[in-house]
Amino acid sequence: MRLRNILVIVKDIERSIRFYHDLFGLDIVLGNDGNIILTEGLVLQDEKIWKVPVIQKSRIKYRTILRHLIQLCKCVYKPSDEL
Repeated sequence: MRLRNILVIVKDIERSIRFYHDLFGLDIVLGNDGNIILTEGLVLQDEKIWKVPVIQKSRIKYRTILRHLIQLCKCVYKPSDEL
């Protein structure tokens, strides 16, 4: 097993990018809405992402999630199953 990435949750993403660049020379490989991948496998994630509800993050409507949950329950618990 090999460690590939380390995720660090940060309060100020821009300040953290500067810090890791200045101290370790890490550069941005990919940046996307509060997720920054730096060279050497360090991933910075804005703490604000953790405060947004999962439903809003994924932009899936509540009804769609509910429909999937109902389908899952139908697959797991068949009418003949006793509780």
